[in-house]
Amino acid sequence: SLMIASVPNIIGWLVISFAK
Repeated sequence: SLMIASVPNIIGWLVISFAK
C-alpha cells in the first residue's frame, strides 16, 4: 500500500494483509 505513512493506517494495512 502506498498510504502507510500514519500509524493507524499501518495497523489497518496489516489487518488487510493478514485478512487476505
